Amino acid sequence: MFLKFIKEQRPKIEYINDPNLPEGQKVVEIKPIAGMKVRTYRKVYQNGKLVKTEKLGDDTYKVLNGKVRVGTKKVTTNTQTQNDIKDEQTTNTENAD
Repeated sequence: MFLKFIKEQRPKIEYINDPNLPEGQKVVEIKPIAGMKVRTYRKVYQNGKLVKTEKLGDDTYKVLNGKVRVGTKKVTTNTQTQNDIKDEQTTNTENAD
């Protein structure tokens, strides 16, 4: 048996802005899958020679469009370093006397 690809349909992807996700992060809600149409054949051999090829049928696989959420929430970064925190703790304990 062998397959012959007759047609392929590329999936569409819908992108949805999500204010709850950090900016730049993406979450795939639905994985896109290409659709296709294939034809199946059977090859018949006798004494090592191909004597006929029979078409068995056509199959169609539907496309599954994708959906991706994209983060738009602005991310703030804490610029205070560990050394700054230790310095503050040291200053606070010195002033406690």
